Amino acid sequence: MQGGRNRLKWEEIEEQLRQEELMVYGVVETHFRDMEQPPYNPDYVCELVGAIHLLEYSWRQVEAMTVQNCFKRAGFSVCAGDADDASDTIDQTSDIVDEACKTLLAEVLERQGVTEGISFPDFRDADSDVQTSPDMSDEAIVASVVEVSPNDSDEDDMESDNTGEPGPTVAEAAHCVSVMRVFAEKRGLAEKLAHSISEFEAAVVAARLPRRQMKITDFVTRS
Repeated sequence: MQGGRNRLKWEEIEEQLRQEELMVYGVVETHFRDMEQPPYNPDYVCELVGAIHLLEYSWRQVEAMTVQNCFKRAGFSVCAGDADDASDTIDQTSDIVDEACKTLLAEVLERQGVTEGISFPDFRDADSDVQTSPDMSDEAIVASVVEVSPNDSDEDDMESDNTGEPGPTVAEAAHCVSVMRVFAEKRGLAEKLAHSISEFEAAVVAARLPRRQMKITDFVTRS
């Protein structure tokens, strides 16, 4: 009699485990079926602009030595004489430009009736010593840009008193990154601010709290 009761209990336990296994299988199957449908999670869709930003950020993570090694493995090499040849080419180009300007100046002076007294080097360097801006130290430059008001000390005291207030969350900061990126694109500043926005975005991502690893049981509701 006792053995029959134990057998019935084991059958009930096996049936319960079988039902839970089928339920878990159904949850997983439904999850993967939904993932195959585009409306499931829009985060899986990457727009062209987002892909460009990811590509630009990834490229900036590549070190110069890595690029050099890639060229070396492809068979490219830098010869010692290449730098000297480039310097000679620059000097030759500068001489050609100076000669062309000298000829043009001579033609202009001849048309004006002036044939002597003005040399091309003197004409070229006439304003090289003219001071176009005052000599200012770093402190003077900063002082001219930053306006110090008498209320700054009071504002600092107020800020120190309000240090207990919660700041923006990581989600709010991430939303601000998206807003700044759209603003830069609409105002034609994307190329100029791309590096700064990407650096700020990386800092926001690094500030996220580590998430707990999900388990399969987290997707199952026990009755």
